Amino acid sequence: MSVTEKTPFDEAEWQAQERALRDPSARDIDPRDVSYRRVANALRSSPRSEPPADFAADVAKRVARHEAGIEPLLSRILLAAFVVISAILLAIYGSAAWQALGQGMAGGGSGWVLAGAGCVALSWIASRGLGWVVGAGGRTRVA
Repeated sequence: MSVTEKTPFDEAEWQAQERALRDPSARDIDPRDVSYRRVANALRSSPRSEPPADFAADVAKRVARHEAGIEPLLSRILLAAFVVISAILLAIYGSAAWQALGQGMAGGGSGWVLAGAGCVALSWIASRGLGWVVGAGGRTRVA
């Protein structure tokens, strides 16, 4: 069972707030209206802001600058380093790696290799499906 407590309603306070909002330049000021009048004047004088006219273009420029930053360059450098190091390791340990792989497959490791390949395939299919669903919803494709 839910019990909610209600704040007691003070009619005099409510009327003081309403008077301050309705007539900011009244001469006969009740002492409790003074603070409400200050709040009402502050609310009236606050600037009403809207996004600038070129807000969307500015955001697009910022995103383009971020995408053109150092991250893509570092990603390419790391990929190139990975390829070079992999080629070096393959040249040094290639025959031993093939022998170990063959022994692992003969010892029942092929089931684990198939399970890993299945996980990779399901992940790829799920990401493509999500990209298609998001794209069909009217948004930009993310995949």
